[in-house]
Amino acid sequence: MNLDQVRELRLPPNPAKETDARFAHYLADTDVYDSWELDALSPSFIDELVENAIRKLVEEEAWSKALERERVNKDLLNRMARSFARPGGAPP
Repeated sequence: MNLDQVRELRLPPNPAKETDARFAHYLADTDVYDSWELDALSPSFIDELVENAIRKLVEEEAWSKALERERVNKDLLNRMARSFARPGGAPP
């Protein structure tokens, strides 16, 4: 999540742990002394946030080609598995 989302959702703040090794970097990046717990959100909301962020990064044409290769390979593996289940157990 980013600070805009935190503010939009009006999540309750927690004091950031100044003893955490990441605190100095966090403070330098955000200029914020608070932190927020993701478990304040429902799992379905978090899923949607993650999915939307990933979709922005996916190149649709490459993704479609990869899905097609996956489908072809699954089909090949299923045919091989069925052939081993036949008497003689060898691929065609």
